[in-house]
Amino acid sequence: MDTNTFNDTTLQQLNNINIDDDHLLRTTLFCRRSKGPIMFNGCSPLGDVIIIDNISSKKTYDLSGWSIERQVESKPKLYFEFPSGFIIPSQATVELWASEHYSHSNKYIQEKSDDGHLIIRIQMTVKSWNEAHEFSTTKLFDTSKRERAIFTHRTLSEQSVEYNNQINSTIKA
Repeated sequence: MDTNTFNDTTLQQLNNINIDDDHLLRTTLFCRRSKGPIMFNGCSPLGDVIIIDNISSKKTYDLSGWSIERQVESKPKLYFEFPSGFIIPSQATVELWASEHYSHSNKYIQEKSDDGHLIIRIQMTVKSWNEAHEFSTTKLFDTSKRERAIFTHRTLSEQSVEYNNQINSTIKA
């Protein structure tokens, strides 16, 4: 099949799709950054788990007094402070599970993944990290309250993209 024919056919098929109120197109964007080897691997929009990695190949970090702040839409911010003596070894992952999403009888589990790095699973007292339908921002702070990592999530629907385009075109006019 000719590439141009394929592209023309595909575009024609896409143009023939009727989108009604029951079928919105959505795109979810995730963004993370860190200042150092302690970083977010993921923060579930469903509010079930926050995952932190130590990507250093050699250094262990003491997270005593470090804190997490999670903002989800207009809901109240959630805060968590790591307890004294909380150590994350090099090449390790910490999973902080909300209690309503964690079904293991042991509230603290350490195990090796298939690739050999350590995974620490912890059941939190918080029932949920709050479900995010449109956006969430999760931040990690050190003991001096300096931001060390951030993870953001934003879900865009076709309607929100059209609204943003209208706003942008009004500003440019």
